[in-house]
Amino acid sequence: MNPAQQRKTEAIERNARTFEAIVERFIDEYAKLEQKEWKSTKAYFDNYVLPRWTGRVIDEIGRADVSALLSKVREQGIERARERAEKAKKLRAEERYELSGLSAAREVRKRLRTLFFWAIEEEMIAVNPVVSIKTKKAQKAFAYKARTRSLSVDELRRVWDAAEELGYRYGRVIQLLILTGQRRSEVANLNTDWLDMKKRCVTVPAWHYKTDKTHTYPLSDPAVAIIKDLPSYKALPEKIEKTHHLFPTDKGDRPISGFSKAKLQLDVKIAELGEKDGLPPLEPWTVHDIRRSVKSGMSELGIPHLHSEQLLGHLIPGVGGIYDTHDYMREKRDAVDLWAKKLLNKQGSREKKHALTGDSAIQFSLSPVETP
Repeated sequence: MNPAQQRKTEAIERNARTFEAIVERFIDEYAKLEQKEWKSTKAYFDNYVLPRWTGRVIDEIGRADVSALLSKVREQGIERARERAEKAKKLRAEERYELSGLSAAREVRKRLRTLFFWAIEEEMIAVNPVVSIKTKKAQKAFAYKARTRSLSVDELRRVWDAAEELGYRYGRVIQLLILTGQRRSEVANLNTDWLDMKKRCVTVPAWHYKTDKTHTYPLSDPAVAIIKDLPSYKALPEKIEKTHHLFPTDKGDRPISGFSKAKLQLDVKIAELGEKDGLPPLEPWTVHDIRRSVKSGMSELGIPHLHSEQLLGHLIPGVGGIYDTHDYMREKRDAVDLWAKKLLNKQGSREKKHALTGDSAIQFSLSPVETP
């Protein structure tokens, strides 16, 4: 091979090993097939990694590069959180911005770790530079940490009140999350193919569900009332011939997204109502914390662990998950009904009533009640 041809061949091989080329392959060959939220993975690479690593050859990226990248990502995450807060005219404590920056760095680190392991399997590299930084004390903050924040029932009632003020669409999603304990995507993506109002339940198909198994969960009376009062539900044709989203975008062609902006609006409402009622500020929380809070609240009510785990759709470990084929629908329905009774009660000191209309008018006030 002549020198010119050799240089051309080497350039082609090098371009195939650039980080942007590897990311494109990773998204197409792995993420789209294995990750339900592959678009989120792509967005993290597009927004945080590719602007800094485009042109870099993957086997030349070491742990010093990863360390420097994560530090930059944290700074960028802090800046983005500050910009969002300023735009919403809701300034926050400095530690809140720091938390947002760390969260962004952890998410990027998690996705980089997966990409580099995939690259090892594809025989592109021999060592995962993300794993090797795990023992560095300076980088331990970037390791992904499970959240432990659980909102009390009183705190959930404050979120509910604010969601009522927010209204359709995002407010109703939040209220259904509080009532059902399901994941955000499973409620936001709710559509007529999943919904069975005769049986008062929702069946999330395996292709959408995190565990790759079909998941069916029941709806309590308040949840049914919320759904029946949705403008999108009221507008459904008598004969449904296509899929209709219950929380659609303005165009109606897909379910809503953009929960970051909605969460900021919700926090503003919580602060406004709290100030009006003389309540202290609500401790920082995320939308996913609602799911953990429902699980914890059900445990406080004495609902058996297995029943609430079945309701939340968690995989049951060991032989029990293999040999127990009971659908637990009766137990799951008892759980959501008891939880709704605890959360929403007709009697109480709060004057504000929330009318949830369906086949019958149901009114609930959000006020402390005795645990059954």
